[in-house]
Amino acid sequence: MQPVMVKPFFLLLLVFLLGRTGADLPADPNFTNDKLMGEWVGVAVASDCPTFSAMKAEMKTEPVVKFWKDGANLICGTGFRTSKGCQKREITLKENGNGHFTYSVPQMGDSVMTILSITPTLCLAHTLTNAPDGKVYIELQFFKRGAEPPEGAKKQFSDYAIKLGLKEDNIVFFEKGEKCHFK
Repeated sequence: MQPVMVKPFFLLLLVFLLGRTGADLPADPNFTNDKLMGEWVGVAVASDCPTFSAMKAEMKTEPVVKFWKDGANLICGTGFRTSKGCQKREITLKENGNGHFTYSVPQMGDSVMTILSITPTLCLAHTLTNAPDGKVYIELQFFKRGAEPPEGAKKQFSDYAIKLGLKEDNIVFFEKGEKCHFK
């Protein structure tokens, strides 16, 4: 992908999405589950969730995110390296319309994930979590496959996260390092 493609990827999203809530965020109109399947590498994540804030010091190297089918279920697994070694988590996603998924984690609450944009090499996902304490938290994830994202993509990710109300210290860009892969 050439650097010139980064503008349509993020800028069109930004213009269209500002002022929307998670419930009415549009998914990529060209989204299919097949485009999501397989292994991705985390480029960046931004979140205002306290659990994320507590973990971000440990989240230094690029996590591996993998999507696969297990029967009728869509599974999202994340493997990330911490000071304690490889940590892996899996969640079962329930389809809630094309490019929209719901899932629940008992300690975290109910979440709605929307695939805002997906290309063969880049993916931008937005998650809203309704926590048990009544608060709503935002998470924005930026994944890649293969080559590094085009020049300017990381800045556009940061700009978008800030426009969503997140702060600079809510954003983590991952460093290269040993990855935790799924089999």
